Amino acid sequence: MSRKNVGTPRVRMDPCGDRGAEPPRLVLRGMQALSVVWRRGWRGFVGFALVCLLLTVTGGPAGAESTWRAIGPNGGVIRALATNPTTPTTLYAGAGGVFKSPDGGATWQANSSGLPSSLPVNAIAINPGSPTTLYAWTSGAGVFKSVNGGTTWEANNNGLTSTRVTALAINPVTPTTLYAATDGGGVLKSTDGGATWQATSSGLWSLEVLSLAINPTTPTTVYAATNVFGVFRSTDGGATWQASWSNNVVRALAIDPQTPSTLYAGTDGGGVFTSAPPPLAVGSLTATPAPPQLPGIPITLTATATGGVTPYQYKWWLYNGSAWTLLHDWGTSTTTPWTPTTAGSYTLGVWVKSAGIAGDDPHGWTTLPFTVTALPVTLSTNLPSPQLVGTGITLTASATGGTTPYQYKWWL
Repeated sequence: MSRKNVGTPRVRMDPCGDRGAEPPRLVLRGMQALSVVWRRGWRGFVGFALVCLLLTVTGGPAGAESTWRAIGPNGGVIRALATNPTTPTTLYAGAGGVFKSPDGGATWQANSSGLPSSLPVNAIAINPGSPTTLYAWTSGAGVFKSVNGGTTWEANNNGLTSTRVTALAINPVTPTTLYAATDGGGVLKSTDGGATWQATSSGLWSLEVLSLAINPTTPTTVYAATNVFGVFRSTDGGATWQASWSNNVVRALAIDPQTPSTLYAGTDGGGVFTSAPPPLAVGSLTATPAPPQLPGIPITLTATATGGVTPYQYKWWLYNGSAWTLLHDWGTSTTTPWTPTTAGSYTLGVWVKSAGIAGDDPHGWTTLPFTVTALPVTLSTNLPSPQLVGTGITLTASATGGTTPYQYKWWL
């Protein structure tokens, strides 16, 4: 397949190894995508390996003008991919056993000593703190562990209630803590690197768990995708579980590493769902009493917003025609007071952002024009001037604008 001329070729220096000359535009996209995935915790390592292998196979991102070529390992169905987080040219492929490539897929060797030959390896996970420690799990022989980079494997099934393992997750902060999901056996937990397992399924009702995910910043928060009742959540390291979202069969889970409260769930026939709230939108900014008003009259400003994460944070501003000044710094109150001191035309403004967002970075902004005027007052008498001494005269004042009832103070 021919390629369009997109620039002078240059040698690609990517995490998958030197693959020769590639168009700079294609290479940079691939490198950017890979670097993002690689930095995102242990789950990212598996995703990184998949992208890395695809780039090696295609010579560029999907959709680019390129050709596909196989790099092995030959034979069988590849069910799992993983890459060493510190040496990303070291790849692992799960098929009928485990295959290892030390050179970005150029060569492969079988690394299956100790693994059952009759069952495929469904997934591979790598200890992020000790990349020579690997875990492989099957749908009939349980969990296997290697402490020498896949050279040899040993079964780690002591305490497993079922050897039909469907998912495994590693605590990214304490990698010796693991969670395993089994077919009809709920979730089991190991705190000694897989040597022993204990059931930790209170609230899961022994449901079949198809996927697991761990909050990377709060690893005691664990999520389980089930085949009947959607997603369950544990906030105590798996000791107890509560339904988080009951809808559809959920087969896959992913967590946004930068906003761990955002989850993605892949469902059976329903597409992908997210727990992320809709984007924050600033509604209105109102003033009570409404403009125009007089100098010295206290005003209450009120802002509304939707979406995002509550409680919202607000920052209030005032523009006097020449410069913006701060009325009130970030806070969670939806209102703030303001008392104008001089007549004039003003613009009131408010910044709004979701809860938990640090820094001076609003998600929304709105303004309100506000006019402050001197109260027009007229004063009249019931008799024309001049009058005689002793004649009673009635003074009458009238005013417009402002807020009624008016108050009057009379002088002579």
